[in-house]
Amino acid sequence: MYFLHTTFKKNSLLTVLIFFGFSYANSIYSGNAELPYEDAVDNEKNSFNGWYISAINLVGNTHVPDDAILDRIPYRIGERFDQSKTGKLIKTLYFDLKRFRNISVYVKDSGTNTIILTIVFEEKPLIQDIVITGNKQVTEKEIREKIPFADIRALDEQELKGYELSIKKIYEEKGFHNTTITSNLSITEQQKAIVTFTVVEHKKTVVTRINFEGNHIISGKKLRSIMFTHEDWLLGFMDKSGTFQYDRIEGDKQMIKQFYQNNGFISAQVVDVKIKFDEQCNTAHLTYIIEEGDCYTISSVTARGNDILKDDYLTSILPTQPNEKYSRENIVNSIKALEFIWGDMGYIYAQIDPEIIPDETTKTVAVTFHSDIGNPVYLNKLTIKGNWNTQDKIIRRRLGLNEGSLITNRAMEISKNRVEALGYFDKRDGVNWKTTRLDENNADLDLIIKEGKTGTANFQLGFGGAAKSSSPTGSVSAELNVANSNFKGSGVRFDLTARFGAEEKAAVFNITQPWLFDRPILGAIDIYHKRLGYEELEQSPARTEKLTGVTLTTGLVTGGWHHLFADTFLRFSFGVENVQYENKNTEGKKSSSPVQSNLRTDNAVEQEFARKQYDRIFNKLFTTGTFGTFMTQIGKDAKNHPMHPTRGYSWLARSILVLPNQDIGYHKFDLDVNWLTPIIGDFDLIFRFHAKMGIINLFGNKSIPYRELFHIGGPDTVRGFLWGQIGPQFTTTSSGRRATDSVGGRKAFVVNAELIFPITNDFTMKGVVFYDGGAGWDNPYVNAENSIFIKNNNFRYRHAVGVGVRLLNPMPIRVDWGFKLDPRKGETAHEVHFNMSYDW
Repeated sequence: MYFLHTTFKKNSLLTVLIFFGFSYANSIYSGNAELPYEDAVDNEKNSFNGWYISAINLVGNTHVPDDAILDRIPYRIGERFDQSKTGKLIKTLYFDLKRFRNISVYVKDSGTNTIILTIVFEEKPLIQDIVITGNKQVTEKEIREKIPFADIRALDEQELKGYELSIKKIYEEKGFHNTTITSNLSITEQQKAIVTFTVVEHKKTVVTRINFEGNHIISGKKLRSIMFTHEDWLLGFMDKSGTFQYDRIEGDKQMIKQFYQNNGFISAQVVDVKIKFDEQCNTAHLTYIIEEGDCYTISSVTARGNDILKDDYLTSILPTQPNEKYSRENIVNSIKALEFIWGDMGYIYAQIDPEIIPDETTKTVAVTFHSDIGNPVYLNKLTIKGNWNTQDKIIRRRLGLNEGSLITNRAMEISKNRVEALGYFDKRDGVNWKTTRLDENNADLDLIIKEGKTGTANFQLGFGGAAKSSSPTGSVSAELNVANSNFKGSGVRFDLTARFGAEEKAAVFNITQPWLFDRPILGAIDIYHKRLGYEELEQSPARTEKLTGVTLTTGLVTGGWHHLFADTFLRFSFGVENVQYENKNTEGKKSSSPVQSNLRTDNAVEQEFARKQYDRIFNKLFTTGTFGTFMTQIGKDAKNHPMHPTRGYSWLARSILVLPNQDIGYHKFDLDVNWLTPIIGDFDLIFRFHAKMGIINLFGNKSIPYRELFHIGGPDTVRGFLWGQIGPQFTTTSSGRRATDSVGGRKAFVVNAELIFPITNDFTMKGVVFYDGGAGWDNPYVNAENSIFIKNNNFRYRHAVGVGVRLLNPMPIRVDWGFKLDPRKGETAHEVHFNMSYDW
C-alpha cells in the first residue's frame, strides 16, 4: 500500500510531506480505521499523478459533516488525482471550517491505475462555554463585543494565547498595561471544552510627565498641545488625559515630526522615546528625543501648465509660496489643489510629483510641481448600486454626469451633494463614488448608495408649550405622526399629523410629488384644521383660534447643475382659509363682542381708557372671516442634507397675498437665508448662519391675523427672550406690577449664528452654542391715543447667547438656554426654551 501524507498545523507554514511507500497491511482505509503510516517506506519511483480516484474516505471528523468537507476539497471520485492540489485542500479545510488541529491526506493503490484517497482529521474540542473572571475595569460585555467569542465553535490551547493577547490589548487601550491574562481549557465528560480566561488587574498606568530633549526652537508647551498623549491632571477623566498607550506614542512621534516639517524644519526627526515606568505608583514619564535640524524657507515655486494653463496661474493659486517657511502640509495641499484643477478639466487621473531641492548653504528650498495629466477621461458607464428602495431615475435626475460626457471632479462632487440632499441615505457614508479606469480615455463610475430610513410612524406624549407660547411647559400634548419622504422609492412625500393638547389641537395632511409626469414640476396639496390657544395673553381672557384650510401648490425647478441658478425653484400656492376665534371664558361659544380685559391700572378712568384702546387693537388682531390666499415662493436649497446638513446654503423669498374680503386683507413679504460650513472635520463642528427679514402691508382698513404679524423673541426667533418680547407690546401697570401682551409688528429682522456638534455618532443628539439677535417693530394699529400703552414699537435691536441640545429619538425635542446680553430693568437675565420639535 502506498500513501501520501499531508499535514497542516497551527502556528506553522503550510507543510506538505509526501511519502511514497509500501505496506503489507491488508486493511482498507474507511471509517475510523487506524492508518499504518508508521510502516511507510519511501519510494520516489512511484507516483499517483494521473491515476483515477475510486473512493474518498473521511476519518476522524466526528462533529463536522462529510458533506461540508467534500464540498470544499478539489477532488472528486472518477477524476484524475493531482498531487499538487493537496496544499489547497489542507488550507481550504483549515481556514474555512476552523475546526481541525491536524489534517492528513493518504493515498492507497487500489489497482488498475486507481487509488483510494483518505483524509484523516484531528478535531479541535467543541466549545461548551467561555468564562471570563476577575475583570472589573472592563466589562464582560465590552470584551465580547470586541472579540467574537460567539462565532468560535472550537479551540485548542495554542489559539488561546492569541485571545489572551486580544483581551490584554483591550485593557491596554484603557491604560491598564500591567494586567495579566491567563487561560485554561478543560474537557468535559461529553468531550467538550470549557474555556476560562482569568484576569488579574492592576492600577491604571498614568502619564504624569512629558519632557523633550533637543527642542531648541519650539517650546515643550507648544509640542504638548499638538500631541495625542497628555499629562494627567485633576479633570483628566473628562478628556482622557494621562492615558498611556503605545499606539498614541507612535502617533505623537509623527505629530511632532509633521509639526516641525510644517514650520520649516525639513529634516526634523523624533529619534527616540524614553519611557520610565514606576511600577509601584503605576506612573509613566515620557521623554521625546528630537533632532530639529535647520529651518528652511521657500526660494522658488514652479508649477508646469502643460501648455494648457499658464504656469504663473497655477503657481499663484497654490498654498506653497516663495519666501515662506517650508511646510509639508502646504506641499500636500498644493498637490491636492493641482489634482482638483486638472480633475475639473477632465484629467481625473493626473499625477502630481513634487520635486524638492534644498540648498544647504542658503537654507532654502526650491519646489517644482510636475504634473503628468494624461488624457481627458470620459464616462463609459454609470451604475447605481445599493439602492434597494429608491428607484434609479430618482437618483439619476440629480446627477450632472451622463454616459459619454467628460468626467470632472466638480461634476462628481456636485452630483454627490445633490444626491445626498435628497435625505434618503445614510448621513456619514451614504453616497460615494467608485471609479474604474478602462483605458487612457474612458472609465466607469459606480455610485455606491447606502439607504437610510425614510418612513416614520410614531406616537408621542410629553410636555411642551404651544408654538406661540412664552411658557416652556405650558401644556401636556399627544401627537400621532405617519410620514415618509420617499414613499416606495418614488420620491413622493407624505405627512399625516394629528396633535392634541390643552393649547393646541391640529390635523394636518400633506402629499408632495416633486416630479410630476417625470418632469421637474412640483405638485402638492395641504389640508389642515388647527385649534391654537393664546394662553399667554395676560390682560384678557385666553382665546382659541380655529383655522381650517386647503392649499394647492405647483411649481418648477430650473435644470442643470453648473450655473448660479441651478436647482432654483419657483412655486405658486392657491388656498382658502377660514379663521374663527373663541373666548375660553364663554364655554366654547364664539365671541363677537369686545372681550372684558384684565388690565392693570390704579385709576378707574385710566383703566376704562386703557380697556378701550386694548380692545380696539386686539379686536382687529382677532378678526374672523374666510379669505383666499395666493403665495409665490422663489428660492434654492443647496444644503447637502435636509435633516443634518453640514455645508451648503439655502434662500427663500416668499410673497403672500391675502385677497381682501370684508374684514381681512394684506400683503406679506419675507426673505430667509441659511449658510453652513464645517469648521472641524466634516461633521465634528458646523457653523450655521441664518438671517430673516420681513414686512407686511395692509389693504386699506383691513385686518391682519394675530399669528401673521411678527412676534420676535422666543425659541423660533431670538432665544433668551419670551415670545414677542422684542417687539411692540401693550403694557399696563398696577401697584408696581407690569403686564405685557405682544401685539406684533409689521417689520422684523432676525439673525442667528450657531456652532453645532454631534453628541452621538448617529446624529440623534446634537449640541448647539448660539448667538441670536433681532427686532420687531411698527404695529399697524398704534396711534396717538394708544401709543402711551405701547412699548418697543420702534426698532430696538436685542441679542443673547446660549447653549442648547437637539434630540431626535425617541421623540424630537429642543432645549435652549439663552442669556440676554442687554437685560433691561424688570427682565429676567435668561430664559429656558423647551420645544417638542426638531430643527437642524
